[in-house]
Amino acid sequence: MAGTPSEIGSTPHGLRLDEIPASNVRSSLAELEAQASQVLNRLEYVKIALAEQQQASMYEQLSLTDGSLQPDKKPADEVLISLETLISQLDVEDEPEFVLPPLDDSSQLAVITYSISAYLSALEKQHLNRLVSKIVADTNRWLSQLFRFIDSSTSYHRDNTECILYAVRLAIANRFPEAENRLAQLQNTTLYISAAGSLFALQNTCRFIGLPVNNIRVIPCNSTLDARGAMDTFELQKVLSADLEAGKNPLFLIADLGFSVCGEVDNLAVLKNICTVNKIWLHTQGHCLAALAVTRGSLSRVKSIPDSMTLSLGTWLGITGIPCILMYRQVPANVLTLFDVDPILSNRLNALTLWTVMQTMGVDSISERIFMAFDTCRQLYEMLKKIEGIRILSKAPRQEAGKSFRALLNNPSNYYALFETAVPVVVFQFDGSCVSNNPAGSANSLLPSPAFTAEAVNDSTVAPGIPNIDEGARNDPVDKTIEKLSNSSYYDRLNGWLGQILLRDCAQLNLKIVKHPMYGTCIRYSPFSLGCGEMLPPDEIIENVVQFIEAQIEILLATVKHKRRFNKLVEQSAVLRLIELNDWAGLGSVHYVPEGWETLLTDQAKTELNRLNSALVDMLKAHDNAFSLGEGSDGLICVR
Repeated sequence: MAGTPSEIGSTPHGLRLDEIPASNVRSSLAELEAQASQVLNRLEYVKIALAEQQQASMYEQLSLTDGSLQPDKKPADEVLISLETLISQLDVEDEPEFVLPPLDDSSQLAVITYSISAYLSALEKQHLNRLVSKIVADTNRWLSQLFRFIDSSTSYHRDNTECILYAVRLAIANRFPEAENRLAQLQNTTLYISAAGSLFALQNTCRFIGLPVNNIRVIPCNSTLDARGAMDTFELQKVLSADLEAGKNPLFLIADLGFSVCGEVDNLAVLKNICTVNKIWLHTQGHCLAALAVTRGSLSRVKSIPDSMTLSLGTWLGITGIPCILMYRQVPANVLTLFDVDPILSNRLNALTLWTVMQTMGVDSISERIFMAFDTCRQLYEMLKKIEGIRILSKAPRQEAGKSFRALLNNPSNYYALFETAVPVVVFQFDGSCVSNNPAGSANSLLPSPAFTAEAVNDSTVAPGIPNIDEGARNDPVDKTIEKLSNSSYYDRLNGWLGQILLRDCAQLNLKIVKHPMYGTCIRYSPFSLGCGEMLPPDEIIENVVQFIEAQIEILLATVKHKRRFNKLVEQSAVLRLIELNDWAGLGSVHYVPEGWETLLTDQAKTELNRLNSALVDMLKAHDNAFSLGEGSDGLICVR
């Protein structure tokens, strides 16, 4: 930051700024870094306090200040101890564990730099302007080259929602440069987003700017196999035509590139043509954009199509403190400053954390880490598609004969080829289908799946895919006429059980249980949604997890296979009654009722029945832990 007078330059009036002694700068920043590092190191080792005495002492300490209207003056060390106490006061059932994740070198530097940026805001404005201009120029140049968006500008924000807000502001200022009629024209503008997009962020933007929320047009998604989940461009054209006929001004469109649950990708080339013709600002978001950092081909082959795009580099790298990045095509200077009260501090000084992290990691390391994230999705997909009973809902990464996965990402011919290769998520669920009859990625794998519920297996007809007990075991083809839609709750419970097991025993893969609007409960692997300190799983971890998943699928297949027989045996028993439990995904639940007791409805009889069934559960658990105690809707205890 210090330097020779020639490096610092002159003011607009020709006066040279005074040089800041380098020793003063270094000592000030070094002291701040040391203090921040000490605090971070202490917080990393704050454990959850479970002992009653520790909890009691904490509450006693906090109660001294909780009731007062104004805080008393305390030493800084005491305040930090109070903060550690607050952090440690979490209700947990497991053993004590560290609350905050450990920080690697890059993460710690990002957090420390976040503090330094606040400190630097106290600089005299001319010094601050030159400092920030240098940092932003460097960061913008690195990002433009890394993400193949040449001749672009950048701004830095808290999250994706704020990026969309700023992008809409840019679109407004660019479309309506004259301030006089801008407000009147805005009321007639329309904004477009697919049904799979982040509608809340766009609604929030409209409320913030003062646009009517009903000016947002939600475009349905395609249902065809080759473009399932992407914005329906034919519907978009129809809606645009109707808006233009009604005198509306189409302003802004969000293209989704891997942002949704299953990582669908909108047709960017078609959307660009539509937006160009109608003078619409095209904004892109999604994890597929990270693939631009892996490409090594000529820039002419991967052109900068959108007007702006959101880069969530912090979550892609698992580093906290990095702002969300908005990259956008260059616009006139008056457009940039239209909505900024202070252009220096509003969204430019935040670039300091990114400036430091990109230098500590290096472009090659960032690119390689992003490639490895895509590669883990490819590996997991290839392994899961071989497991009978699993359906993969996300797309298969594009393959090309004679080319490796890395080669396809390094030298894409266009955006479509790049984003079809770089699939950022793997979403799967158990549906009981056979690999030979319903291979992953086929047409049937993207339709509502076959499923078997208690109602289906109770039917007098043998449920397809379940062996006919009366005729002997056999593997029937899955009957495609049985839709999952009418049996979804049962399979949601099975997938909920599978997800809980995987979250508990396969924590290294950072899987999530998600609810898909069409397919119900499913399990999602997304290496581009990393939390602070989370790392990408190595190859051996993925292999071990897939083997574990395969073992759990065998249990689920056996459950579905034998459920019909179980229900039939219960029906034939004179002392067992089938109990439906809406939250139970096991083989089934029964209530033991001795003969002649069905007519006894007294409280004493119910108490005795509960005692008998509890004793039965205890006896069964002594032989197999798979048995457990349940309770039906009538309050009577049953055997699960």
